[in-house]
Amino acid sequence: KTKPIERNRRLRARLVRQRRFSEMPIIILIATILLPPLGVALKHGLGQQFLISLILTLIFYLPGLIYSLYVNYA
Repeated sequence: KTKPIERNRRLRARLVRQRRFSEMPIIILIATILLPPLGVALKHGLGQQFLISLILTLIFYLPGLIYSLYVNYA
């Protein structure tokens, strides 16, 4: 059986984690707009989609942005 103080600590820690995860989509959107490959990497990791986004962004910013938004939000 857990003590009330320990239960409150666990509940508070869980609420803090939930708040951090709820802010993550906003951070990914901002990163995608500012630096498209970073937004893809945050959401999908450093795989094929990241490399395509990086190449398109290096060629020209707009194709990389369009592709990254499509990959992350379609």
